[in-house]
Amino acid sequence: MTTNKINFNWGQFIMYKKLLSIKLLNSRYCLERFKRCLFTSLTIGSLVLLNGCEDSSSDSNAKLNNKVYLSSLKYVKSNDKQYTTENNDSTIYDTIAIGSSHTVIIKRDGTLWAWGHNYYGQLGDGTNTNRYATTKIGINSDWKHIVAGHYHTVALKTDGTLWIWGDNQYGQLGDGTNNSRNIPTKIGNDSDWVRVAIGYGHTTALKSNGTLWTWGNNYNGQLGDGTNISRNRPTKIGNDSDWVSVASRGYHTVALKKDGTLWSWGYNSYGQLGDGTIISRNIPIKIGDDSDWENIISGDDHTIATKKDGTLWVWGNNSFGELGDGTIINRNTPTLIKIEDF
Repeated sequence: MTTNKINFNWGQFIMYKKLLSIKLLNSRYCLERFKRCLFTSLTIGSLVLLNGCEDSSSDSNAKLNNKVYLSSLKYVKSNDKQYTTENNDSTIYDTIAIGSSHTVIIKRDGTLWAWGHNYYGQLGDGTNTNRYATTKIGINSDWKHIVAGHYHTVALKTDGTLWIWGDNQYGQLGDGTNNSRNIPTKIGNDSDWVRVAIGYGHTTALKSNGTLWTWGNNYNGQLGDGTNISRNRPTKIGNDSDWVSVASRGYHTVALKKDGTLWSWGYNSYGQLGDGTIISRNIPIKIGDDSDWENIISGDDHTIATKKDGTLWVWGNNSFGELGDGTIINRNTPTLIKIEDF
């Protein structure tokens, strides 16, 4: 079974409704068909999205042949259908990333395509003109992974190099300047980048050696370097080399270590760090003593994580019920969401 890893976040999940047909499936059906299922499953065309689901039943409609991990979420393709968009383009997309108002995709052939808002050059087509249809970006066909932020975009190539474009007000592109770029710009000469995450004006990335690097806006300590000084070049965070996953969306960052421990830092006015306070932090803070965290995902002001036992935990801003705990009360520690609540 081929497994690809790509990034995805809850905010992007909601925004898919604007682009593709989505059908909500009954969560109890999902629970009956799969050993573990935490989120209600969704379909985009013939694409089925599930979270925490393992194993399929003998039901022919549930047979799976290819899992693709989207950071904290997992989606699976059925045996007999291709993922198709509303315009009947039958090309299978390996990666889809959505920013505040722009979309970027990598096709199976490794080419890069984008459309939407382009004021800051976040589409990467060499202009600052909004695009209302899919637009091919350059001629390269070696793109591997893509993440879209509010107004900037980050991508990895198959050779492990890092490329960024778009808004650079806070140095979030990492090119040593604060000048916005409207074409993909290579960052440094390193070729060992393996994962990236984008917050509002800052970027976080992991290297294959397990080290963590951040740059961009640091007003709330979201870079985790012990200061509140913004950086326009990748800055190594501490000396640890056991980081395995990172997530960001707003002004805070969350990460997992190889030992299953959970760490967070940055803006914390809503308790989104999960450390039991509403005090912002500018260094990684270990959250509790648990060492069985498996997946993390970040919203603007709230955080969602799953453990190895399949349980779902949430914390942070809950003004609109985004935590799903049946209240609108903010939580500053990880709060268990029971399966029966879905």
